[in-house]
Amino acid sequence: MTTEIRALQPDDFAAVDALWSFMKGVVLREDDTLESFSRFLERNPDCCYGAWQGRDLLVGAIMAGHDGRRGYLYHLAVKPRFRRQGIGRQMVDKSLSAMQAQGINKFHAYVKRRNVTASLFWKNMGWNLRSDICIYSSLNI
Repeated sequence: MTTEIRALQPDDFAAVDALWSFMKGVVLREDDTLESFSRFLERNPDCCYGAWQGRDLLVGAIMAGHDGRRGYLYHLAVKPRFRRQGIGRQMVDKSLSAMQAQGINKFHAYVKRRNVTASLFWKNMGWNLRSDICIYSSLNI
């Protein structure tokens, strides 16, 4: 069966949420809701993708967006039995192409430090682990 990579829509939230919940290494927070998902898609049209087998089986997803200067990739996930088929690479390439079409040429991928599988994926994609920056977060604003 072929895999179709297509832009995510708000109606895809239940399938995407189920995929992320299933995936080891993807951490969901209380603000990962339909509302925030829909808002993110609206702000970043054609940057977020799902990989579908048939009409209903979501086997991969990526959230990506930009701030006008830099592109950011989050929550890349491919179900284990569908890995090593180029699905993750295809989704990343589509996200990067969409952002490049908007003038974005530098990108960062967010990966949990202990997610060895994701770290190896990005390394194999030719991306470099940065040691010169730290990320600070405020969750209680």
